This record gives sequence, C-alpha cells and structure tokens, in this order.
Amino acid sequence: MAALLQQVSRVRVSGRLAAALLGGSLLTGGWLADGLVPAVRAGQEPPRFPTPAQWRELQLQALACSRENSDAPCLETRRTADDHLDNILLTSSCKDVLWELTQVATVQANNSFQRRDRIDAAAARLPLVCRQPDKRRQQPPRRPSGPAQPGALNPAAG
Repeated sequence: MAALLQQVSRVRVSGRLAAALLGGSLLTGGWLADGLVPAVRAGQEPPRFPTPAQWRELQLQALACSRENSDAPCLETRRTADDHLDNILLTSSCKDVLWELTQVATVQANNSFQRRDRIDAAAARLPLVCRQPDKRRQQPPRRPSGPAQPGALNPAAG
C-alpha cells in the first residue's frame, strides 16, 4: 500500500510539474507549440518538396491570371502560392517568389502591361528558383598515398 501511495504522489508531482511547465515561463514563448520542435507535431507527415509538375501548375495558373485578369485563376494562384509558403524545405529565394505571386496576382480594373509583366516575371522565375536541390553524393576526402607521416612533408607530391 505504501508503494502505491508513493507512485500516486509521484504522478501528482509530475502532473504539477507538467502544469507548471506548460503554463510557466519555459513555454510561454510558444516555440514548442508553434512547431520549432517538429517531433511535437503528432499525426502530421513531414513536408515534401513540391514536384516540378506542381511548380508548372502554379506557373500556368499565374499566367492565366495575368492573361485573363479574372477572379478564378488569380484566387487559385494566390491560394496555391500561400500553401507552399508554409513548406520548411523551400529556400528563402523561392519563398520570395511565392510571396511576390501572392501580392501581384490580383484582379485590376485595367489589365495593363505592367501588371501582366510583374505576374509573368514572377511566374517565369518560379521553376528556376524553386528547384529541388541536388542530392549529390559527397565523396570521402582522399588520403595522400605513400608512407608520409602526419606533420611531415610528402616527398611524392614534390
């Protein structure tokens, strides 16, 4: 019975400690809850880098917004670009292009050349800037050949 009471008191202390941590100063910044520690996000799959087909689809949506100057393609362009902005795998330059698309892909009273050019330029940069980085194999550093000892000059290299 005494062992059971000790276990219950440990749980109570642990519960108080957890409550103090959750409501206290350690987590008040919200860094844990906001996702800076990805392991806390239960049930979510890790983000994936968008495929070239997804970039092409966004590019075509932006070009349609530029050409048609109507709500449907512009809204879809802004929504898709905004969804991609949350991806942590994208570079800052890619996010800059996506942000630019969210800002310029709007319906205007006059479909001017300047409006179309801003949207078209951002759409053209999209597949170039938002490319997935190459996963090149890193080769291990080469060791010098021969009987050279550490700190000694390698006579074979001379």
